[in-house]
Order: sequence, then C-alpha cells, then structure tokens
Amino acid sequence: MPHSAPSRLAIDDAAWTNRWSRRAGVEKAVLALGLLGVSLSVSTATGALLIMTVTGLFACLGARVPLRTWLVACSAPWVFIAIGLLGIVVTLDSGPTAIARFGPLAVTEHSLQQGISTGSRSMAAASALMLLATTTPIPRILNGIGRVPGLSVLADIAAAVYRLIFELLDAQARIRASQTARLGYTTPATARASLGLLASAVMRRAWMRARRLDVGLRGRGVDGQGFDCRQAPTRTQPVDTRFVVGSVAVVTCCAVAIHQLSWLS
Repeated sequence: MPHSAPSRLAIDDAAWTNRWSRRAGVEKAVLALGLLGVSLSVSTATGALLIMTVTGLFACLGARVPLRTWLVACSAPWVFIAIGLLGIVVTLDSGPTAIARFGPLAVTEHSLQQGISTGSRSMAAASALMLLATTTPIPRILNGIGRVPGLSVLADIAAAVYRLIFELLDAQARIRASQTARLGYTTPATARASLGLLASAVMRRAWMRARRLDVGLRGRGVDGQGFDCRQAPTRTQPVDTRFVVGSVAVVTCCAVAIHQLSWLS
C-alpha cells in the first residue's frame, strides 16, 4: 500500500502553530468568551459585522492565523446558520404583511426582522468561538474544561472523539491511496464504485472504533480523569495580565459600541 502522510486539519494546524498558541488558555478565553457574551446582545447586522471584524483582526493580525484558514473555518457555521434561517424567514403567513410570496410560502417584514436578528447574533457568536478554536489547540481546551467541576466527563468523551476523528481521517487517506494505486478512479464508473467502497470501509471502521471507545469508557467507569491527549509542546506561558486587561477593554468597547448602534437604530 502506498505511503500516505498523517491526515491533518487546517484549523488544527493553525491552533498549534499560530503566534498565540503558547499563551495561557485563560487569556484567550477571556477575549473569545467575552466577545461571545457581547454577541448575544447583537440584534443588527451592523453589530454582527463589528464582532466579526474584531475577531477576524485578532485572529489574522494578532495570532497570525492564515486568512484562508480563518475564512474556511468561519464559513462552515455561517452556511449552517444561513440554512437554518430559512425556517425563520420563510413562513406560511398569507396576510397583507407579506413582502414576497412563493406559492403558499411568504416572507413577511416580521419574519425578515427575526431572521436578521437571529442570524446576526448567531454569526457573531460563531466568529467568537472560532477565534478560540483557531488560536488554542483542542487538547488544551479540553484540559481546561476538565478542571471545571462536573465537566471532566465531558472532556473525557470529547478527547476520545478528537482522537477518533484523526484515526478515521488516516484510515480514509490510506484506503483512498490504495484505491488510486489500483486505478480505482480512472473512469466515472470505477470512481463511483471506489467511493462507495471507501465510504463503507470508513463507516465500518468508525462503528468499530466507537464501540471500542464505549467499551473502554464503561470499563474504566468514566471516572472523569480524562485521556492524556496532549501533544508536545504543551507548556504555555504564564498568564499575561496586560493581555487580560486589554481583552476586557476590547470586550467593553464592543459592548458599548453595540449598545449605541442598537439605540441609534
């Protein structure tokens, strides 16, 4: 079987290699979760744009996360949010307030306002979470969550899933490389057959690995001690008080600006 490099995710690479990767997790949590809290009060597209701009500047200019990686990471939740908004914006209202009609479906002024408010808040919150995800490695986030009383079991399971994802990616890469070496993608017909076999093999392996993880967790009683999923280097810098104070100042300024924008509108 041809040799294939270990599978990697761009967002995971960015989290390990960005300029803030060695900063203490609490510093980035104050900034990202603070912006997340502010985003919950966003009700206009202008306020959401402010939060998304601030998070993008911190990620790309502050932490030096590649712009392409940042946009791709944010586009996934944004697309999911946009699809979900269809259920809010499009209604069955047939009254005179409809501003657009599509047969029995309609878009009203109220539903459009609700969609803008919900979408703005959701996209701003997703950007804040992506700031934490692209600047902090997942194992360090899980280690922090595991220290919170009552959440150690959640961190334990999340660490197992984190490992499982990369195992499945590696399996997919190896199987596809083997199929390619056997000319499994030379014609549309063979490509469809190869993709079907690839999907079935990966799903079967996922089922088997999930079963083993379940047996392992049950066998150890899910004691909440967590898997040691850390990767070297894991040592972080001491907490920088100036960074924390600056983060609080930025969050406060964003909250005041959004309040002013909502008051003006």
